[in-house]
Amino acid sequence: TDSEAVARLAGVRVHPETWRLVTPASPHLAAEIDGATIDADALAHEAVAPGSPALERIRELFGPDFLLSDGGLDRKKMAACVFTHPERRKELEAIIHPRVAELARERQNQIQRARPNALIVYNVPLLFEAGLEKTVDRVVVVAVSEAARFSPFQRSPLDVLLGRWTL
Repeated sequence: TDSEAVARLAGVRVHPETWRLVTPASPHLAAEIDGATIDADALAHEAVAPGSPALERIRELFGPDFLLSDGGLDRKKMAACVFTHPERRKELEAIIHPRVAELARERQNQIQRARPNALIVYNVPLLFEAGLEKTVDRVVVVAVSEAARFSPFQRSPLDVLLGRWTL
C-alpha cells in the first residue's frame, strides 16, 4: 500500500500489530500518508471528562475546588498546582496516564480492525516522561524554529521526514 511504501522510505519498520510514529506534526503526516493519528492530549481530555472515574479520583485527591461549575476539570487551577508542586504532578499523572494508555490501546485496536495496513501516528508530548518510548516502533521529532513553525509557507512534515526539505 502507499502507507507501507512511505513507511519504508521514512525508515519506519513495518510491523502490522504496532506501527506507530510519534511527532507533534502527526495529524499532518498521517493525512499525507493515508494513516491514522492517535493524539494523547485528546485522550487525556477524554480521560478526565465530567463523570469519569479519573475525574472522580482527582476530586477525591485534590478536592472539589479543582472542578468547574459544569463538573469539568479546572485545567488552569490544576496547572498552577502541579507546575509548582512536582509531587502533586506525579499524583495527577498516576491517575491520568494509565487511562490514556488504555484509551490509546483501544483506538489502536479500532484502527487496526478497520484499516489493517494503516500507519498509526501516535502524538505523545510526554512520550519519554511517561516511559512510553518502548511502546512505539519509531520516534520522529520535528524540530523547527518558532519563526518556521508559524510561517505561512510551512513545509509538509513528510517532506522533512523524507529529506525532501530541511529546516
